[in-house]
Amino acid sequence: MTHARQFYLVRHKDLTGKSGEGIIAEGIQWSGGTAELHWLTDWETFVHWPGGVEEILAVHGHEGATVVRWLDDRDALLVAVFERIVPFLVWDKHRPLTCAEHPDYPGKLRLTFEGEDEWRWWIALLDGSSYAAVHEEVAGGMQHRFTTPDGLIWLTYYSPLPPHQRRTRPEG
Repeated sequence: MTHARQFYLVRHKDLTGKSGEGIIAEGIQWSGGTAELHWLTDWETFVHWPGGVEEILAVHGHEGATVVRWLDDRDALLVAVFERIVPFLVWDKHRPLTCAEHPDYPGKLRLTFEGEDEWRWWIALLDGSSYAAVHEEVAGGMQHRFTTPDGLIWLTYYSPLPPHQRRTRPEG
């Protein structure tokens, strides 16, 4: 028996002009071979496929224009995440300082920014809100962190705190 596997449906070329390109759906193939597909549209649409991923590709594969990217394949997952942000990396004004695999979470991408403006711009670009961010004091400054809802992209920036705002450790 195999285990259940999560995947993205990635469209490299939209032949119909309806779904767009990039990650267009997410799904899971169950251990018995059937699959569920969730279309990433304005409408919450779930479809059950008795024939699994093979059946999905037979209907929506468009002769290779759409592929399945398995999420348990770390390298393929990173490629999918990079594809999501690459078009925006060319803009000098909002370019992150670093863009690499997260050192603590394999298969996840971390973008580091110099300041708050760029950080907030990327959060908005990725359909998030800075109100959902985590802010914590680290090494005499504040680390600001936002993670996309799918957990694949981490956006961070660090701002030093003036000495009078730093926490002091109680003497003990």
